[in-house]
Amino acid sequence: MKRTLRIENDEKGKQRTMLLYNGFVIGGNKLLERSQNRDRAERSLGAAVIKMLRSGHRTKDTLEPPTDGAILEFSQQQHELLVKYLDACPWSTQELEEAADLLDWVMAAPQVDNK
Repeated sequence: MKRTLRIENDEKGKQRTMLLYNGFVIGGNKLLERSQNRDRAERSLGAAVIKMLRSGHRTKDTLEPPTDGAILEFSQQQHELLVKYLDACPWSTQELEEAADLLDWVMAAPQVDNK
């Protein structure tokens, strides 16, 4: 089973792209601070998610989606790690509305059968 996220090339897509990437990285770092341990499987999953998040950008140096948007396809395990790290992110008060929208959008990612 895979989960897909479509990122449009509009202001909302740009905002989601930045929040998704930053929330994943910051949340992952917060969890690491708390546990001081990350097993090999989680490190591999995390690296795959980071690679996927970066692949949805116009270039390696920008967090903007490509002009035609992007579709990110995560395995179920990658999706669960993405949600776990986003949940752990200490969102600032001014980002709470956007963070709630982001988490709702990620959780609603359609499930697609592996073929």
